[in-house]
Amino acid sequence: MNLFRFIRVEKLAPSYFSLVMATGIDSITSYLLGFSTAADIFLAINIIFYLVLVFFYVWRAIYFTSETKSDILNQKKNFGYFSFIAGTVVLGTQLELVWNDVIIGVVLWIVAVVSLIVIGYGISFITIKRVQKPASLFSRITGAWLLATVATQSVSILCIVISHKFFMHETSILIFLSLLTWLLGGAFYIWIISIIGYRLVFISISPLDLSPTYWVNMGAAAISAVAGSTLVQDGNHTSIIVVLIPFIKAIILLDWTVATWWIPLLGLLGVWKHLVHKIPIRYEVGYWAMVFPIGMYSLSCVKIAEVFHIFFLGLAAYNFYSISLLCWVFTAYGMCKTVCVRLLADLRPRNHS
Repeated sequence: MNLFRFIRVEKLAPSYFSLVMATGIDSITSYLLGFSTAADIFLAINIIFYLVLVFFYVWRAIYFTSETKSDILNQKKNFGYFSFIAGTVVLGTQLELVWNDVIIGVVLWIVAVVSLIVIGYGISFITIKRVQKPASLFSRITGAWLLATVATQSVSILCIVISHKFFMHETSILIFLSLLTWLLGGAFYIWIISIIGYRLVFISISPLDLSPTYWVNMGAAAISAVAGSTLVQDGNHTSIIVVLIPFIKAIILLDWTVATWWIPLLGLLGVWKHLVHKIPIRYEVGYWAMVFPIGMYSLSCVKIAEVFHIFFLGLAAYNFYSISLLCWVFTAYGMCKTVCVRLLADLRPRNHS
């Protein structure tokens, strides 16, 4: 039981699958930029991360039911469960692109779709039906809420990726489903970012409130651009996509522009928190939700360059890819250090005995 004690499974954050998301996006970007060895390494690591996290969450649900139920009902935490959907899809996309494993990719896509329906409607129902809603509800809103957008858009992307492995009739259906989920993800972004914007502008906020999850503000817009670009590139043989290409391209550019706009502001808020108010940087799971958007922005630059033939964006893609790798390394170091410190603290009494 020492393993579960020092990892503190009962306190495992619902959003820990952002670790899988961050690792997966670096793998996919590595593959598309030509770094196949790095893509393979990240994929192998990510399979381990995914399986370990699934085991821990199942263990937590069985043996720490009250903690799991508390997180599901907590509006500041329950949107973190959307990271499971996004992580599942990102891993499926990795497997299909990097290792050409279509079967597992399809299985993971089905798991993600079912999870999106269950978690999406479940959290929506829980949020709406609460009779007593706290006056401080806006203080519970974080960038993690936008994981709903990220999860929906990731399902759209994998839907397109696996569609080419089916016959024409099935392909048309999958592309149509991909279009619908892309539109739904965009609607989620408009709805949730409006609430987050209201919270940031009109509700008092302290430096401690600025968690790394606010980087999902940028990441959700970036993945929307990637999903739209994938539709244009891989779905342009179907009539409905051909008709909508001008519209889709306009939305793609809007999404990427919004993502780009967020970067300087989020950077300034980080400076205000850590340099002005001297709040030290300590590892928390939210930093994985920061690594993912940076990697996704790099991928969005790749896609925008291909769709609009703006090839100088390739340089931006390489730069943000490098930043994403550095952030991944530092965050992984922080995670490993935290686990090791807990392990040593757990073993220390035994050494004195």
